Amino acid sequence: MLNINAINHEFPGGSLLIDHKINDLINLSTGNNKKNEINNPNSHQIFSMIALNSIGYTLDELFKFLNFDVNKGPMLGQCDIEFYNSLQINKKYHVKGRIISIDYRMSKKIGEIDIVKFSVEIFFKRTIVTKIEYSLILPR
Repeated sequence: MLNINAINHEFPGGSLLIDHKINDLINLSTGNNKKNEINNPNSHQIFSMIALNSIGYTLDELFKFLNFDVNKGPMLGQCDIEFYNSLQINKKYHVKGRIISIDYRMSKKIGEIDIVKFSVEIFFKRTIVTKIEYSLILPR
């Protein structure tokens, strides 16, 4: 049984700094063969999802907090991203998030599941830049 007390739990949070060289490597690995231009401070949008590494927990720690055995096979169900501004290179962002809900469902294909929704928000100087809402499907 999942830790139902996890609902509304806020993650410890952390910071994210997008390095110019890492951004160039990600652009190359995703098929954008141009290096970032000097006058363009915008980073690759994938950094919005990489920010998940900066919530203050590893995924393993998150699953342990939820009291979920990863051997049961967690799945990413959905990921909704809202960009309010572009993430930029060499800016230090603050990352925070919280668990929104845990809902029990019966799936026709995989049986009993819990759906855990949580959000991750990326801020620069108290202004929200990006918000991501994840849904995890956790088989019972």
